[in-house]
Amino acid sequence: MAAVPVYLLDSFAARRFGGNPAGVVLLQRPASAAWMRSVAAELGAPTTGFVDLPTARQGDARVRFFTPRQEIGACGHVTVAVATVLIQTGTWPHGRAAVTAAGGRSPLLLSEGDDGRTLVEVQQRLRHLERMERVPGLDAVLGPATRSGRLPPVLAGTGLRHLLVPVETVADLAALPMVDADVAALSRALKVDTVGVFALVGEDRDGVRVRMRDLCAGIGAAEEPASGTTATSLAFALADATVLTMDRPHLRVEMGVEMGRPSRLSVTLDFAAGRPTLVRLRGFADLVLTGELVASDDTTP
Repeated sequence: MAAVPVYLLDSFAARRFGGNPAGVVLLQRPASAAWMRSVAAELGAPTTGFVDLPTARQGDARVRFFTPRQEIGACGHVTVAVATVLIQTGTWPHGRAAVTAAGGRSPLLLSEGDDGRTLVEVQQRLRHLERMERVPGLDAVLGPATRSGRLPPVLAGTGLRHLLVPVETVADLAALPMVDADVAALSRALKVDTVGVFALVGEDRDGVRVRMRDLCAGIGAAEEPASGTTATSLAFALADATVLTMDRPHLRVEMGVEMGRPSRLSVTLDFAAGRPTLVRLRGFADLVLTGELVASDDTTP
């Protein structure tokens, strides 16, 4: 395999060098899963997206997502990064496009923001939602944090599977013990990808604001500073609890604060006949590094 372009971006950053690092690798031809997994581990980003350029040129990019440990079916913050790179390289114009991965197809709307950056809107639909009145093993993950009495834990997903756990205050988020083994064990038991712990921090006229931590020991990093799939799943969960409604459909998510990588995500729900049907995740990705990968895939003819 010839040298291939590689990019590192920060998605959903609230400031420079905030947000969630995303790797993007552009491939002219298919590569083996073993090679892609090794490249993701070498780059060290929480997740790297490997883009099939022939399909990207047709407007619907086939992408495979790898953490340093394993392949995953979807990744919101890398989807935003992939779209940004394809715009910057001239592969895509502004307008409509899509990313298709193992977790499904995400239509995109790409536009130029006021500051000249590419604003990426990722559209997703709910795949599953289940209220979890009892979650064995949850206390080990929460430690001294106080569970919210207003909302139950929910298992939900728009591409990945997330256990979403409400706590009372932002201070409870800071008190999480962050024991990777406990998070991984709970994730395996429930067959979820991450555990999103969140606190409601304010209400606006058109929606709500939350602070969240996304615990990812089940699939890779201990924690990620921004997660699009966790945020969109949370929007559907809050609609199920009537916290978000047709008149108040907006969710603003702060993440990464405890990690020193502050992030902001904006999510809006579309409703039909009083029920949420579609979620729109909006954000930017900022380019940090570019280069070429010269380690060839020996299994590719």
